Amino acid sequence: MYEAVRERSPQLKGMGGWLAFLVVSLMLLSPLAGLITIYEGFVNIEQTFDVAGSVSWQQHKTMTWLLFIVSTVTSMLAGYRLYREHEKASVRFAIYAIWLAGPILNLGAILAGILILGVHYAGGGFWQGFVSIVFSVGIASLWTIYLKRSVRVKNTYNLPWYP
Repeated sequence: MYEAVRERSPQLKGMGGWLAFLVVSLMLLSPLAGLITIYEGFVNIEQTFDVAGSVSWQQHKTMTWLLFIVSTVTSMLAGYRLYREHEKASVRFAIYAIWLAGPILNLGAILAGILILGVHYAGGGFWQGFVSIVFSVGIASLWTIYLKRSVRVKNTYNLPWYP
């Protein structure tokens, strides 16, 4: 069945459409959005609460930035591989990277916040984090389905049909 679709859609190959959007998102949009979100969050908290001199606050900021760096490097590498290396391993790595850079590191950030800042962190910050995890699970699920079902992805990376 897939071979018939591939034969009818030979032009669906290479960087274009949603695949190009995913690559740009992985390499530019997601890291930039994460940078802005984290920076604004820290500025807002420091303006609202007197935490700037707190050791635990500094530890929390450091851990958050480290998680952001891991997320950004993973995301950018996945985008680069999708763009440059047209092989099955690139698609597999992109799926892992999307889940790591999204839900898994969001969960890590929440746990780090609770462990470093204590139980009182489990107020608004916890629920905002929970919502971000649910949202990132949804996004990661959609991109995973796309990467496994797209004719363009199958043609570009010469993947077998996934039933």
